[in-house]
Amino acid sequence: MTATNKPTHTHGYQVAGDGDDGGPALAFANSPRGQLIISQALHYGILALEAQDEARREESNLADMHYLFARAFPVYGLTAGLSAGLLRAVEAAVDLEEREAGEEEEEARPSCFPRMPEEQGGGA
Repeated sequence: MTATNKPTHTHGYQVAGDGDDGGPALAFANSPRGQLIISQALHYGILALEAQDEARREESNLADMHYLFARAFPVYGLTAGLSAGLLRAVEAAVDLEEREAGEEEEEARPSCFPRMPEEQGGGA
């Protein structure tokens, strides 16, 4: 934010000013970028409220935030889920590559070189 309390990165959307009816801000909120920002704010707000002890937690606000996040602003949750899924797929592919490389090394070992005890699972 600048000294005038206006966002500095609006991605081409006009920022609402004093006396404005909020139209430009609503247009930004309804844009894909605005939807992502609101969804992300709900995500982190939910995490922050859930971290509170039960005596301080505002359960009705938490329930409303879960509802809005799931029904109106799911974008951040979807992208986070896709990112996590992609990460798991990459890790699985690397794991497979490493296992296949290990099998190739076994096949490439000349039979005149016996396995060491630790390689046979017997330990030292």
